[in-house]
Amino acid sequence: MATSKESVEFRTPVRRLEATVTFASGDSQDVVLFCPPGEDIARMLVATEPFLPIEQNGRVRLIARKTLAVVTTRLGHDFDEEGTLTRRTTVIVRLTSGAKVDGDLAYSPRPGRPRVLDFLNEPDAMLRLWGPNVVHHVSKEHIDSVEEQ
Repeated sequence: MATSKESVEFRTPVRRLEATVTFASGDSQDVVLFCPPGEDIARMLVATEPFLPIEQNGRVRLIARKTLAVVTTRLGHDFDEEGTLTRRTTVIVRLTSGAKVDGDLAYSPRPGRPRVLDFLNEPDAMLRLWGPNVVHHVSKEHIDSVEEQ
């Protein structure tokens, strides 16, 4: 059994990031994510380890990554790639739970593949939608449909 001194030794540096998570069920909760310094949120959410620690109501909870449909953070908590993206369109994303997320989908199309459809069919597991002062990290696995506005 690990002593409290040993437990402290196993801790890695993290930044605490306030977020709202929407689960596959459609339920949304305010949580704190534990992000390794310099780690991109999207990469953290699609990591191969099946569980992710979050803090909810002051307690640490281990959740299955595959249950996360959307993670919403305030602008400025993630690296700012939005300025480098060349196409922008407003969309409504409907989740398999019936919930919906709307925002601006910004992307840089690949040569010969300029459509939103082409971007959505890329192998990335997540997409980002920019809303007023927030970024929604949406799992493609939980998307039912995307409608351009």
